[in-house]
Amino acid sequence: MRTALFLGAGASVFVGLPTTKELMNKVRTRVKNEKDGHELSQITKLIISDGYYLDVEKLYNGIDRLLNLRHDVPNLGPVFDVLHGSDPTFKRTLDELGHTRSIIRNVLLDSFSIKSDAHNQIVQMYDMVRSVMNDGGTGEFLVFTTNYDAVLEEYCDMKRLDVANGFKPKGRGAFVWADKWSADTANYMHLIKLHGSIFWHKDSDGHIVESGVVASRDADHDIMIAPTESKKDYSKEPFSSLVNHFEKEIGDVDVLLVIGFSYRDDDIVDIIKDRVKDGMALISVSLEDEAETDIARVSKDKIDTVDIYGHTLKTVGGRIVLVEQEFGPSNIDRVRASLEAACDFVRNGASDHDDSRSGVLVDNAPWSAKWFDTITYKGHAWTAKKHMVDLLVSVAEWLVQEGHLTAEHCPVKTGPKNYLLHTEPKHQNGKWFSRYKRLEKGMYLNAAFSADDMIRHSIDLMNAAGLDRSEMRLENRRL
Repeated sequence: MRTALFLGAGASVFVGLPTTKELMNKVRTRVKNEKDGHELSQITKLIISDGYYLDVEKLYNGIDRLLNLRHDVPNLGPVFDVLHGSDPTFKRTLDELGHTRSIIRNVLLDSFSIKSDAHNQIVQMYDMVRSVMNDGGTGEFLVFTTNYDAVLEEYCDMKRLDVANGFKPKGRGAFVWADKWSADTANYMHLIKLHGSIFWHKDSDGHIVESGVVASRDADHDIMIAPTESKKDYSKEPFSSLVNHFEKEIGDVDVLLVIGFSYRDDDIVDIIKDRVKDGMALISVSLEDEAETDIARVSKDKIDTVDIYGHTLKTVGGRIVLVEQEFGPSNIDRVRASLEAACDFVRNGASDHDDSRSGVLVDNAPWSAKWFDTITYKGHAWTAKKHMVDLLVSVAEWLVQEGHLTAEHCPVKTGPKNYLLHTEPKHQNGKWFSRYKRLEKGMYLNAAFSADDMIRHSIDLMNAAGLDRSEMRLENRRL
């Protein structure tokens, strides 16, 4: 199944970059500070009002389109000129709007520097995401984003991944827009930046170029903020090609993993909605207090809950799964576990899972540490508190203490020659256990196994003790 990643502003918060709401607050603060003590137009008063919500992108583009009406609408230029020369209020309003547009642009350019200690965290998070997507760390890594920042380019640079993003080499470290989407190697990121980038601008010849230098503060040359109001807003290059390419590529996507996107770009959301209707699965990661509001822009269907290997997730119609987690390195284990459960759910369907909150029968689940950390049996529970070896040791200790396992059961084998439990810490060939735990009643537990095998051999011990297998269940208590 082809899986793609879609990133919104919330995916970059962990590297110190702002959300769209935080950007708007910065704009308000800067406008207030610069206009302090001066009479303001009614439009500017509305912009800086804390009680009025404005999307920073739509505000910028609304101002930009208004200021360009005199050029874009036939015969309107003379009217603008007359009003600008004869009406002080009209002139002040236009001047303030032009200044506000510059402030927004400067805030954006000032806000997208990645904190110095975040580079390794970027690699950590996107290696994890790529692994969950079952990419295996090689081949095409398909990513769509509305972000202007260079987080993904930073990841590719550190991983030495080629990037196919529509540009071709121009020379001297710069690239020119060519609507080119192929790479020179098989291992690359296929990156579609739908709203442009802080590193894109127009050169003196009018060509769209990408360089390692942040775009100039000349608004006439930026290729950074894509309009979000209507279809015609994507009519200019490179945005028309970007959206067309997005629509083409998402047409072949089976699972779309969305992180930190608020679904407020109607054009993009319409394309996603159409694909979901056609059968594409959608996994949406956002904060708990935002998840349901965000996904309502894609589907109004009822939200249900489902238990997947001990993870309780919300789902809409079986094709949309909500993962209510903060995306960042401090939460990476929880995010990974939830994403793996969600991917398994949309790929294999709900019928493959035991939805019982009492856990999953051991014969109905993979014995994998990425899914489970707990074994239960008739009211007893053993959990890997810090490491998976804790699970194996706690199961063995209980079985010995309760008399379910005695020296007479030894040796308990893991294979033809190797032992799991014995009255001395040695295998059949006399080789010592490389790591072991001494138990009561003169028995030794071999503890040198992988995380997954800790689960497997815990079940082996319970089987050797003659416990009822139908009462053994696996759970995940990390969450």
